[in-house]
Amino acid sequence: MDDFAADYPFSSKGKELLKNIGKEALTPQRVETAGQRMLDSMTGSRTTSTGARERAVDYVLARILLAAIGRPSATRKYAAAIAKQAVEKLVESPEAYLETLAKDFLPSIRPTEASNYSVSLADYLTSGNPLLYAPLEKGQLFFTRAELAELLYNAIKNRVGDLSSVSLKTLPPMVFEAAKQLEPRLPKEKLLSGFKSGKYLELPCIKAVRAGAAEGRRYYGSMALAIACVKDGVPKEDALKLAFEYAENSAKGSSPYTAREAMQTIDWVYRNPSIGFSCTKIREQGLPTECGNCPLANERKRERNA
Repeated sequence: MDDFAADYPFSSKGKELLKNIGKEALTPQRVETAGQRMLDSMTGSRTTSTGARERAVDYVLARILLAAIGRPSATRKYAAAIAKQAVEKLVESPEAYLETLAKDFLPSIRPTEASNYSVSLADYLTSGNPLLYAPLEKGQLFFTRAELAELLYNAIKNRVGDLSSVSLKTLPPMVFEAAKQLEPRLPKEKLLSGFKSGKYLELPCIKAVRAGAAEGRRYYGSMALAIACVKDGVPKEDALKLAFEYAENSAKGSSPYTAREAMQTIDWVYRNPSIGFSCTKIREQGLPTECGNCPLANERKRERNA
């Protein structure tokens, strides 16, 4: 079952295959190869065939690299690509493969006569699936093979994209060096060109901040952006998307600036929404300003002179 484990390295069979893989796999060349295969998966490029063990290691190292890079949009894209590849393989695989993989996520799955498969309500809900419109009957849900594949796609994507088990503190320096080299080559997240802005997000200085900040000013730029979002009443979910955009656009410099850092600023400001928007602080921190054409600056000037 090594080929099964390599095709579905996120499965319990994949974990069994990886049990004996230790630090000897973490060489700079090995990490670089895994990074390239990760890029190939995300962009849909073809890769040369490798053995089962190598493919399983590639998966593990790819997730480690994504954790070190810290860009959520890249993690989501990789997880979606791996899930799509897995489901496409299942279509061409024996029926037993589908059932074996499905049991990893839905242990109660059973073949049925009237439909293809049944799953307990508890398993279905535990996997994070919505109950609305679900084909529920006597505590069981019934699915065709195609519907089950769609369920598995979402479950696989969620499992692959969950990097909470990766401890950054235990990673060797070579991983962070490889992540730094790999990060500029990752596919960019689609920016929010159609985002509906408010008064503060339309200020010239905040528009300039959204285009990215230089090293040494990235934290202050994220603070200005977060405060502008709060003042405009932007839902936190949309503010986090703007944080992704900001992190993508900001200079990487000698130390990586991750979306995780920008998100943490959003989280903090939304917990402390009384913070005022300070034009003075923006100037003091060296962020770009166009006070002569700024409607807020002119408004405040008129208030002072009134």
